[in-house]
Amino acid sequence: MGDIVPDGLEAYVEARVAARDPALAAVEAQGRREGWPIVGPAEGTLLHLLTRLVRARRALELGTAIGYSTTWIARALEPGGELVTVEWDPDTANLAAENLKRTGVADRVRILVGDAREIVEDLAGPFDLVFNDIDKVAYPAVLPHVANRLRVGGLLVTDNVLWGGSVAKGRADAPTRAKIVLTKGNDATKRSAIGRSTRPVCWNTSSHSIAPSTGSAPAWLATRIAAPDAGTCSAPWDATRK
Repeated sequence: MGDIVPDGLEAYVEARVAARDPALAAVEAQGRREGWPIVGPAEGTLLHLLTRLVRARRALELGTAIGYSTTWIARALEPGGELVTVEWDPDTANLAAENLKRTGVADRVRILVGDAREIVEDLAGPFDLVFNDIDKVAYPAVLPHVANRLRVGGLLVTDNVLWGGSVAKGRADAPTRAKIVLTKGNDATKRSAIGRSTRPVCWNTSSHSIAPSTGSAPAWLATRIAAPDAGTCSAPWDATRK
């Protein structure tokens, strides 16, 4: 049984997501066979949906691995869009590049190799969507940088924030401490995450709806909803867009 979701329930959900094409299924099988920490098909489907919901033209991924989540995001980009993905290990980046050719998205993905904490400081925004899945202890360090590079109405999605339930168990290991810092935040990270927002918007995973929050935006899914600024936004946020 999983720490949060029972294995049987997780298998039930994954058995009911849309079938993957042979190329994507091969990368998924490689991840499981070789022990890569990739997202599952349910999470991949969610990433694809979120990318399409914000009509992302420019996306950022921190933590490429073998290119599985990269493919899900890249396939959902608007025509002519680009996904910038960061991988610290050169060999893994090369493996991902080959897989992205296999899944047919290499032409819309740019791989940067190095420490995401350093690279993100040099990246110019804005991005419509950011997916953060790097080494967990680095989460608090990158949060202010990626939040400040989101366009108005953009999404910041962070994986493994509950860390298998460890954040609620008071564990003292470094990854868990980083998650607790990320979810509680401090004055600096809260100001960066909210930016010029009025009231933050929260994604309610139980009801699948979006509603105003009375507190700071959740670090695992932050959105900026202030009035668009032509100097910082790649595309204005319009809730009526289909």
